[in-house]
Amino acid sequence: MWQSWYNWLEERFGYQRLKEFLTSGVTSRSHRWRYVWASGLTFVFAIQVLTGILLMFAYSPGSASAWGSVYFVQYELPFGWLVRGLHHFAAEAMIVLMAAYLLHLGLTGMHLPPGEAVWWTALLLFAATMATDLTGNPLPWDQKAYWALQVELNIIGGIPGLGPLLQYWILGGTEAGQLTLTRLYALHVVVLPVVLAFLLLSHHLALRRYLQQEEKMDSENGTRSHGRWRPQVARVVLLVILASLCLIPQAMPLNSHHDRPAGQEPASDTAETRAWLRWAYLGRSGCGAALEAPADPNVDYPIARPKWTYWFLFQLRKSLEGPWASWATVFGPVVVLLVLFVLPLAGRGRARWWIHCVSVVLLLVLATAIAGLTAWAWWNDYGPSASAEKFQEELHKQRDRAQRAIQLAARGIPVEGPAELLRRDPRTRGRELYQTHCATCHGFGTLIPVKNAVAPDLHNFGTQDWIYQLLQRMRDETSVESQVMPQMASWLRREYERAARADARAQKAGEPPQATARLEEDLKRIAAWLAAHPRRAVPQEGPQRQAFEQDTSAFARGYLAYETHCLRCHVYSGIGGGDTNGPDLTGYGDADWLRGLLHAPYSRQYYGPSVVRWSRLANPRSWMPAFRDTENANAQLWQRDWERTWNELEQMVPENDEKREQRLQAMRRVCTTLHLSELDRELIIRFVLNDDRLVFGGPAVLP
Repeated sequence: MWQSWYNWLEERFGYQRLKEFLTSGVTSRSHRWRYVWASGLTFVFAIQVLTGILLMFAYSPGSASAWGSVYFVQYELPFGWLVRGLHHFAAEAMIVLMAAYLLHLGLTGMHLPPGEAVWWTALLLFAATMATDLTGNPLPWDQKAYWALQVELNIIGGIPGLGPLLQYWILGGTEAGQLTLTRLYALHVVVLPVVLAFLLLSHHLALRRYLQQEEKMDSENGTRSHGRWRPQVARVVLLVILASLCLIPQAMPLNSHHDRPAGQEPASDTAETRAWLRWAYLGRSGCGAALEAPADPNVDYPIARPKWTYWFLFQLRKSLEGPWASWATVFGPVVVLLVLFVLPLAGRGRARWWIHCVSVVLLLVLATAIAGLTAWAWWNDYGPSASAEKFQEELHKQRDRAQRAIQLAARGIPVEGPAELLRRDPRTRGRELYQTHCATCHGFGTLIPVKNAVAPDLHNFGTQDWIYQLLQRMRDETSVESQVMPQMASWLRREYERAARADARAQKAGEPPQATARLEEDLKRIAAWLAAHPRRAVPQEGPQRQAFEQDTSAFARGYLAYETHCLRCHVYSGIGGGDTNGPDLTGYGDADWLRGLLHAPYSRQYYGPSVVRWSRLANPRSWMPAFRDTENANAQLWQRDWERTWNELEQMVPENDEKREQRLQAMRRVCTTLHLSELDRELIIRFVLNDDRLVFGGPAVLP
């Protein structure tokens, strides 16, 4: 059957001529171990082409879609992690193989006549391989790739005259963006693969002609032929190495709660199905090539480095200053390649032996210099030094950002682009904003420690334990909480003193002391009640009130304790407050309560009356300013709201007070406003409340 098929192909297309052209002249000498380099390079290139074609079906070359499509390949596409890993590591393997192959050609003298064509095509192939790798590195459009591109473009821009023009053409403008990705993608998947294929074919043809001449000499000397199994073994070894590299966890694990994507559940949940799913989605465990956080030009990335294959140029540029840096990193490699290119022209006749020696020395010096510079760069970042520790600390921070971005992407990516994931993430951006706007006064546990804090620590804010501990710390006259809320602290100390006196009287009467224990129990009930952010209305009279007093639920017990101890000063659901006008505790600690507090902490609903009372005292105090968006369209409305609130506070200061003007000036200094966008405010609120939901400016889309 197969023979009839071959006959049909020959009759219609004449494929035998092509087969003869490709296989004629293949000698047994090419099957030696020393000559399998070209076969291995072709095999690795074929892997890159095949996996690259598969990746093209899922990759989207856009600044707002590239990272999301790579995330989809790595974590959601069955065996996408393997395809991407093979493509990534095959690119690195080809560079290593090309470098070793060039060193092999030079040491064995195959670059000298009649092998100069082999040498020249190998040099051009090495340059094309480096260019292909250089254009492929930025395509994931993550932080590492984006900032590595900036470093590489700075090296290119250092070329006098041509550098800025070449840099501008690659960027497609003044900064990296959509057009940059489009041009790099076109070079990587169309132009350079064609160049590589042409150079590989040319190299194989030149190598075949060289080996034919060597074969003729072997036949004259009676040298035995070699089997054809060595190239196959080399290919198998390369494939095993590449697959093993893919299985080493290098990417961030997804830590997803589901074992399979939605909509891809198998019809039967058998052991074979579960095993297949584990292998299909092994990328979620970190296998495959790494993916960092989405590229964001607005986020500083102080550990920007090129790919490790270019570390020697990076280190060389760091070690030199002024014009020497451009000369060493740009003209130096060009001059070296030109010298290596013209070496075979001088290796004829009697000079052949001397040129071979010079070539060996030059190649060994180059290999040693490149290895030394690469090791130096690695030592600077990973060795036992202060700079390396700083690098490691920043690297750990960036990996945490990457881990967080990948976890968030599993829930959906904003239509504005993946960079919005971390920009709208309370755990990431909210923490940064808290550190900027709030950490001058408030600490946040061990996550954001603050020395000499002047306000309570907000770690676990609004929880039962936080509220109860806040009340207990107020008993200490030297605590921050006691200084910030002196009236509350004074009342609490009086309550404990009153309970202690009642216990003392009970002991004298021979009765068990219970007053302090009851007070402690009431405070715990109040803390639990406030931690639930209560907003439910409470009946005040009639049968409903009687039924409420008999209710044993946590809400009823907590409110009754609150009513007994707190309602005379604080307001709840429009009830209470008395002459003190303490802060309204309706919904205490939830997002709405915090939103109002940040918007106007000096309003009568919060700490406005405390500001008025404080103005009678001479000692200065730290007060929280209002945080509002003073640059949006509602800025004038906020100003009117501030004026209305100020008029209410002003009326609370008696007109016959001798220090009225002095008190009003002090109150004005307290009632200040700082700019904070509404998005930033929401991020801070969700960070404080440990709410990890993104603050979306638009709908989320699945990656």
